[in-house]
Amino acid sequence: MTGQPTTYNTALYLRLSRDDGTDCESSSIQTQKEMLTRYARDNGFVPFRIYCDDGWSGTTANRPDFQRMLSDVENGKINCVITKDLSRLGRNYLECGTFTEVFFPEHNCRYIAITVAVVVVILIIAFRNHVVKAFVVDFLQFHKYILFDFKRGGSLTLWRAKTPVLRYSENG
Repeated sequence: MTGQPTTYNTALYLRLSRDDGTDCESSSIQTQKEMLTRYARDNGFVPFRIYCDDGWSGTTANRPDFQRMLSDVENGKINCVITKDLSRLGRNYLECGTFTEVFFPEHNCRYIAITVAVVVVILIIAFRNHVVKAFVVDFLQFHKYILFDFKRGGSLTLWRAKTPVLRYSENG
């Protein structure tokens, strides 16, 4: 039916490649679990199931709980997967791309990496600041050259990379 909100059966997937040396769950896994649980509850992604591969490398998809989660997606038990970031899904970017761009969409499964938004915003701000800084520097250099040439000889010269591009003189 159109207009009804989608009900998500959500998987919270956690992964850490090296155990931190304790017999219990590693602290990073515990942090991921708390972060993802809070995100799921705050954003209405309940009920959810937790899938955890503690001590498994992300360079391969052959991880026990990851495979169990993929099977649950294929069987329609899960239609939303949430990770802390894309690297928790895996370290092989081609394989991750296959999951996010092919496998999940083919199974009508939404994928959310909760820290990606923060990284994207930081990159956008950094890029914007770089562009603004470059523009201001270019404008100040352009302004300086125009004023310098105009005062010097009554002519106006447009400079680009210290090379005159356009000249205008009142004297012809």
